[in-house]
Amino acid sequence: MRPNIIIDLDDTLIDSALVKRVLFDAALEAGFSYSTILRAYKTTKEKGFSPKKFAQALNKNRSAELTKNLETALENIPSVTFPGVKEFLCTIAVKTNIIFLTFGDSGYQRLKAKKAGLKKFAKRIVVTKETDKKKRLKTLARGSPQSIYFIDDNRHALRNAKDIGIKTVQIKKGFKNKSYFSTLTTRIEKLMKLDSEQ
Repeated sequence: MRPNIIIDLDDTLIDSALVKRVLFDAALEAGFSYSTILRAYKTTKEKGFSPKKFAQALNKNRSAELTKNLETALENIPSVTFPGVKEFLCTIAVKTNIIFLTFGDSGYQRLKAKKAGLKKFAKRIVVTKETDKKKRLKTLARGSPQSIYFIDDNRHALRNAKDIGIKTVQIKKGFKNKSYFSTLTTRIEKLMKLDSEQ
């Protein structure tokens, strides 16, 4: 039986700092102050970020125009994934079923996965409103947590997965290069090989 590998999107595969910078630049160009943008971003992020919600938090009267500007800015980013992500997914997809488990607004998270060219690698994309992902992890692990691997940068989510019996791999926060994902591929392959020999 092929093991399932559950992978977070934001800050794990997708360069969220780059996405945030592009959105902030678009809002600055629209005439908003940095403090207004930051306040709107923090408010929106807590509820599950989307460009539409961000635009409404900036100015309800201009939200349609702002949403369009923000979405255009995102469309113009050549790549939102870290270097080496697609090669990493290509390699592990041969031996595993990939499931993306991500926190946020369902429509926006799916749009990001599509824009990033990641959708084709996943058996499923699961979006949760919980930052610690506990309930979704329990559902995904039902019956066979020992045949599941979970990759994330969020320590709380990783601890919850471990408590359920899922094997975890913590990914570093911040920018990751091609070499990092190459090493991660080797690490996961070794872990799966060890598990298959037990």
